[in-house]
Amino acid sequence: MDVSSISPTATQAVDFPVDSTQFDWENLRYFIAFARIRSLAAAARSLNVEHATVSRRIAALETALKIRLVDRRSHRYELTDNGERIAQLGNRMQETACALSRAVCAIRTDKVADITLSAPPHLTTHFIAPHLGRLREQCPDVNVRILSNPRMASMARREADIAISVGRPTETDLVVRKIGTLDFGFFAAPSYLHNRIASAYEFIAHDDEHEPSPQRIWLENAAGQRPVVLRVKSFDVQAEAARAGAGIALLPIFMADAPGGLQRVPIEERPLHAELWLVVHRDMRTAPGIRAMMDFIIDCFAQQHR
Repeated sequence: MDVSSISPTATQAVDFPVDSTQFDWENLRYFIAFARIRSLAAAARSLNVEHATVSRRIAALETALKIRLVDRRSHRYELTDNGERIAQLGNRMQETACALSRAVCAIRTDKVADITLSAPPHLTTHFIAPHLGRLREQCPDVNVRILSNPRMASMARREADIAISVGRPTETDLVVRKIGTLDFGFFAAPSYLHNRIASAYEFIAHDDEHEPSPQRIWLENAAGQRPVVLRVKSFDVQAEAARAGAGIALLPIFMADAPGGLQRVPIEERPLHAELWLVVHRDMRTAPGIRAMMDFIIDCFAQQHR
């Protein structure tokens, strides 16, 4: 028998045709992020790095593999055919590695748990942060990392272990629980509204990176032909701008009700509501640390409505 024709088995090492001194698995992770989003800037935001870092990582991966993965013509990055193939294989590797990581975390019974929570900034600021001292008292072995980002992190890729989502997620393999509702209203400084007719109103809008949010659509419909004079991602910044007299902002009512001199503006015909959902991957839901953190978050939002 010609032993050279035998396929590798689980007991045989696979010859990886790459110089191990040049290959860095982190470069592959950066390339997969770009391939998934197809934008250097968006990939950089998802990785919390500069877009030049993503570009450099992709170039390093190409050097190690000796394969051109992206076409850089016309000042744009587009995947080559080989890049598409490597991205598909790399994504499968990443999914398997993440599944292994989730399984290990769910099985282990260590007392100390490092947990990453993904939630929009206004929710972490007003609902979670004020209660973190109590979390330390109740669960001293739980160490928390908070990703304060409007975009919900991926549970499948273990970008986060738990998330709070505005709107029910549609991804598969997630366990979700509704934990509250955000009610919105239009607010402005009393000095801004004084002697100002409705046709002269100016608006402060939510600045969305990708698809317009329900809040932005709602505001633009209400504004009609009246101008949007400021766009900003942060609700806290919108509230401060409204207090300063910059215009009318569509804000969560719990923020505008805080002391600070904002007045409700009766513009909307019917109220805008957004559901809040607690999200965890189904593989992780029974891990002790995850369970403790979920119970804590549920209680934080329950206290807000007591």
